[in-house]
Amino acid sequence: MELRLDSRANQEAIAQASELLKERRIVVVFGDRLALVAFVLVDAIASSLVGAATTEDEGFELVLRTQPDLLICSSDLESGYGINLIRRVKAECPPASS
Repeated sequence: MELRLDSRANQEAIAQASELLKERRIVVVFGDRLALVAFVLVDAIASSLVGAATTEDEGFELVLRTQPDLLICSSDLESGYGINLIRRVKAECPPASS
């Protein structure tokens, strides 16, 4: 599928995503620095970004320090793995129950 950002459907999806991320606190952890920089430059992400890192340990410390609403990470990191980061975060910061 060719991604056409100017299509009506994609414009609606962009608007919905922007609304969902509005006033959220986001941490992004990617092993690829170029991908990390490109990702955090997206307006909807940049406006909610509270931290970004490239390693599992840095990402974990960011999550503990900033308590984000959303963690976005890649599977391979400069040091460590995204799945291990998610496991650590889930163990240390379980979701709040209602």
